[in-house]
Amino acid sequence: MLNIEIISGSKELLEYVSPLWDKLNNHHKNKSINFKEKYEKLSFKERSNGFLIYKKDNININLVKDKDKKIYVGYCVSTINSGLVGEVSSLYIEPEYRKYGIGDELIKRAIKWLDDNKVNKKIIGVAVGNEDVLKFYERLGFRSRTIILEQC
Repeated sequence: MLNIEIISGSKELLEYVSPLWDKLNNHHKNKSINFKEKYEKLSFKERSNGFLIYKKDNININLVKDKDKKIYVGYCVSTINSGLVGEVSSLYIEPEYRKYGIGDELIKRAIKWLDDNKVNKKIIGVAVGNEDVLKFYERLGFRSRTIILEQC
């Protein structure tokens, strides 16, 4: 039986996200078809600068901790921009902790936070190569609407 806790906060939790985000970035690099070099060059410092532009009330971080092992095993970062568009900006769960409903719980908490903040819409970006996660998000009410192409 897992003994986990979910810690909720804002920018003050970013430092704990860093090692998990590095694993997510590596996953995207390995799955990427056209942009491996972009993932190779992207650092957490650079990525977190994108989070730091938000006011404290417009960024929500849920961090999952295995209380027995005293390690962080997952996170979800959600943001709200000035147009009241809410985004699940980043989600990662260590592979051995998947299939326990942790991802579902993190997304449900993110959706509740976005709803509580009365966003106009909720979005999630999925990197090309990581389409396996689409069914997960579809189960939670998200659907594909737009495909954005970027010139290499």
